[in-house]
Amino acid sequence: GLKVALVAVYLLLVVQFRSFGIAIVLMLAIPLQGLGSIGALWLRDMAWSPPVLWGMVVLAGIVLSNSILIVDKILHLRAQGIDRHRAIVAASVLRLRPVLMTALAAGAAMFPIAIDPPPATEQFRNIATGISGGLITSTLMTLVVIPVAYSLMDDFVNLMKRIYLGRPDAAEPEPHAQELIAPVAKAIEETERETFPVAVPEPAEERFGPTPPKR
Repeated sequence: GLKVALVAVYLLLVVQFRSFGIAIVLMLAIPLQGLGSIGALWLRDMAWSPPVLWGMVVLAGIVLSNSILIVDKILHLRAQGIDRHRAIVAASVLRLRPVLMTALAAGAAMFPIAIDPPPATEQFRNIATGISGGLITSTLMTLVVIPVAYSLMDDFVNLMKRIYLGRPDAAEPEPHAQELIAPVAKAIEETERETFPVAVPEPAEERFGPTPPKR
């Protein structure tokens, strides 16, 4: 059942993004959270159990949504004409706050149960520990691994195009730090303009009627 669910999620991502490579990049978030969950249980000398596995399945949806936030913003910026390196940096900066807020919101509910659970929730300590460990590692690694994996995947796709389709795509030059900052600032400004539109003041004639002529 779990394998079928993973395949179904992968196919859904392929249909959504129309790319097998991007779907693979997004699915990398799932093993990242699995490593964190297993590591947290091992550090606390806790047993593995089926409820922990179901907790990881629930967590997989959260970490996968974080990856989608980053990659979707990268594709959006590249569609606007921004090159890959600048788009990756800008998307990582713009999506940093949503990813961290999602992790903090989920961690605020799980950390107390994992560290010092009330008597009524003692049986959920293993589940909370696994979710907390996976949440920490997946959040930190998603901000690093997913952009790097996207860049490598894009290089691989361009290489296949040059080999099989004969499209000699020119390699993008490595930008300097100052060149990277400009699109980030522009993307942040556009996002703030869309989120908090500035109201245009209404002309005085429309509010109070035409000004009477002076006598």
